[in-house]
Amino acid sequence: MRDGEDLWRVHQKGAIFVICGKSTMAVTQDAQGLASRVRASVRERVVRRGHGKTAKDQRLRTELVGIQALTSYDQYGDVADTQHAHRRDYVGQSINAVVVRTWENRVPQTGGTVYVTNGEVHDPFVVFDTYDWRSVIENGIFKEGKLPWHVLHFPKRTEAAVVVHCHLTLLVMAMTTAFRWWQKQQATAPTALTEVLPTLSSALLGGEGIARWRKRLEEENREKIIVFIGQDYGIFHLTECAVLTPVPLRRLPAPLGSPQAVLQRFGMSP
Repeated sequence: MRDGEDLWRVHQKGAIFVICGKSTMAVTQDAQGLASRVRASVRERVVRRGHGKTAKDQRLRTELVGIQALTSYDQYGDVADTQHAHRRDYVGQSINAVVVRTWENRVPQTGGTVYVTNGEVHDPFVVFDTYDWRSVIENGIFKEGKLPWHVLHFPKRTEAAVVVHCHLTLLVMAMTTAFRWWQKQQATAPTALTEVLPTLSSALLGGEGIARWRKRLEEENREKIIVFIGQDYGIFHLTECAVLTPVPLRRLPAPLGSPQAVLQRFGMSP
């Protein structure tokens, strides 16, 4: 699908997006040229640099300029309009832009990074801050989905199979993350009756992604077995099961203690 078609679908939903590439060169240059003559919106914050006695406060300044109704991006619009982009009298669909003139005291060598968007730019920091979610989407959904969740391993190469597989994978990813949050919250909650659901946050996971979580679970449970007797079952360490069987062992893992200690834990005498 071409950029214009893709963007027009997003445009109809009223979303904020960023586009880049050779096809946006004209609109980028237009936005940069207009931004150089417009008063910027400014955000400043103070950060502490260094340690101890040498630490100093530094004021970081970011300057953004919102530009409205640019018509120099020829590929933005529906197919019926963009197919005539080669004509001299063609006028592109209007689109907005945010130009970053300064980012935390750093002035770009070019005219500044340009975010092209169909969102409102009266407050350009709304678009600027929203773009930060790109890293979350790229790493937390796309990269995570492709590697640990195998979202690209479609069960069948048909449109319906791909759509169902992607939706189901994303659903299970969300449910697994919600379960992990709940599990961590329960482990840290003061009482079981305390309602603390609003505090659910990715901070509870301490930066541990799905791949590392799976590896940790594998390491914690690789020496455990499940024993079924009728409708009942029990989870045992492999060495514990050997002691209870009994199977003679020369040495037990240090955390389990002696064979006598294992038997005592299960209320059995040597």
